[in-house]
Amino acid sequence: MERDWNFCSYEDKCRTGYRCTDDWKCVLDVDGGADGLVAADGNRTTDQAIGTDSPAAPDAGSAIGRDAAGPDAVSSTPDAALSTGPDGPEPDAARLIASPDAPVDTRTDSPVDAAPDAPVDADAPAPDTLAPSVPDAPAPGGPVDARSTDAPPTGPTVDAAGTCSTDRDCSPQSLLCLGNRCARCGVDNDCTGRTGTPACNITSGLCVACTANKHCTGAAGTCDTATNQCVGCVTRSDCAGACLTCSSGGVCTAVKNQDDPGVCSGTCDSTGACKSKQGQSCQTVAAGCAAGTTCSPDGVCCNSTCDQACHSCLGSKTGGVDGTCANETNGTVCGTGQYCNAGTCGGGCLIGGTLYASGAVSSTNSCQTCQPSVSPTSWSPLGNGVGCGSGQICSGGNCQTGCWIGGSLVGSGATNSTNICQVCSPTKSTSAWVNNDSATAIPCGSCGGTATCSNMALGSCSKDVASYYVDADGDGYGNPALQTVSACSAPASYTKTCCDCDDSDRTIYPGTARCDPYGDVNALTTCSNSGSFVSTTCANGCAGAECRTFTTVSNPNYVTCGNLQCPTSQGCSFPSAWATSAPVCGTNTANYNAACDGPNDCAADQVCCHSYSGGDRQGSTTCVANDGSCPRSEMGYVYEVVCDPSQPVCAVGTTCQMLPSGIIFSAYVCR
Repeated sequence: MERDWNFCSYEDKCRTGYRCTDDWKCVLDVDGGADGLVAADGNRTTDQAIGTDSPAAPDAGSAIGRDAAGPDAVSSTPDAALSTGPDGPEPDAARLIASPDAPVDTRTDSPVDAAPDAPVDADAPAPDTLAPSVPDAPAPGGPVDARSTDAPPTGPTVDAAGTCSTDRDCSPQSLLCLGNRCARCGVDNDCTGRTGTPACNITSGLCVACTANKHCTGAAGTCDTATNQCVGCVTRSDCAGACLTCSSGGVCTAVKNQDDPGVCSGTCDSTGACKSKQGQSCQTVAAGCAAGTTCSPDGVCCNSTCDQACHSCLGSKTGGVDGTCANETNGTVCGTGQYCNAGTCGGGCLIGGTLYASGAVSSTNSCQTCQPSVSPTSWSPLGNGVGCGSGQICSGGNCQTGCWIGGSLVGSGATNSTNICQVCSPTKSTSAWVNNDSATAIPCGSCGGTATCSNMALGSCSKDVASYYVDADGDGYGNPALQTVSACSAPASYTKTCCDCDDSDRTIYPGTARCDPYGDVNALTTCSNSGSFVSTTCANGCAGAECRTFTTVSNPNYVTCGNLQCPTSQGCSFPSAWATSAPVCGTNTANYNAACDGPNDCAADQVCCHSYSGGDRQGSTTCVANDGSCPRSEMGYVYEVVCDPSQPVCAVGTTCQMLPSGIIFSAYVCR
């Protein structure tokens, strides 16, 4: 048990510098009493041995044992050991001074005089068995300091009335002066009026500050029964409220940054306030969530505000744990016809516990889809005629092969009842008729013929009755001027095609032309589709069944150079290089010459030949022997036959083409 230094007794001394009062309290010794001496006012200072190296002052005013005043003034100092002076006991005083080097009595912590030659009071017990005691009556012949070895009584001891006026008048066996009798307290009423000690410690018989909480008030409202002192608390249970603990000093202090089990359902924060933990309800204190968490819309302390749609801090909604914000389970309703999907609220269908996005197609029926506006909890059928696969359409909510035509389902391969050339072919179209490609020999006409469907209509009959024209020259065109005949097929020398311009000349039929056969060299005659001739006047004359152009081969015996024509006997030339000047008639020393521009300009055994070198692209045209020397090629030169486009004479594999330099030589060559 911890010593309470506020109170004292015969056995319990005060600290150095304090004295023990009549009501057994330790107070500061303002009188400054010397160590080991009794103060002049009769109060002793404790925590010091009675007897020092210095003798007691002759006017100390009191002595150990009863003083000269008589037996009622007997006083004992329980902590002092018996001692005698060098000449024997003093006759007028019971107070004995102990040697500072005396051995200590382990029971009283008081020094014992160990001088071997000192006389000892014959009535006193041996030093090692001394026990403090105050006799009930003085011995005859003077005061005697006698100590009893008996143990203190186990119950209250009460002396006769009138034996005390203060507690100091009482012996260690009866420490309190109660009603002028020395006794130990038995009930709290025995301590009434004693400042700071209103309670009775029945075990020790002393008045103490408290033995139960009822003796304590205010902040120090708990009785520490180990010390009999009022304190703030002794155990945790003495501190009311959450986030409190009892310190070693008996004070209720705040619990911070840790749990307070059994009192705070959450945890104590840095200020000592009870807050809810993550995942707990936010209601532990007003707006109270532990640091690092916040009160979520779900009413629990969460690691985030968690106020987005389709998010929750409740594990029952997320499949996770309370206090952690996460996506709500897919399919959670978040509005009319809307469900959560991967943390987002949107339209969809919750079918069989599975969420499908709007427009999703059923895995078992491609004609059923998720249509939240129709039904958010079941598959909805697609409209009739909607494609549901290659060559398939929806009809009555099921996918079928066929065509949706005219508001009804038509089977694959079915033909239109009003047109044999129209058929349902889903691979081509599931919403309209298409051509009946298999109808290639449909009977028709009175001649036993057949017809083929084309563009969803029946074509011409292969043996139908027709009108035939006389075709005398056999060129496939009949004479429109003669009577036609009707037949299932063409008779001999008849044709269906009209109209020949000259049924006696198989080279004349619609689209062909010729120079005027009657001698007009400037006229071109063409057979029209109506079977009549159309005449065209040629500005440069007609040759080879076409009108000549200015750049083609001109009249025989003339050569064309640019826009100049010269007699072939003279030819033409250009005075300067690259024909930068106008051509002139006559052959001379000019760089470029033209003596012919076509076959008709040369003798029967000659050909008109164009020659040029790599650096002289214009070259010249002249008549040469028709001995194969033109065309030919030799190092640095090229020779080409000049041809007449209206009467080609080019070798096989070549064609009559105009010279690239046609503005200079109006000639054609075989290339």
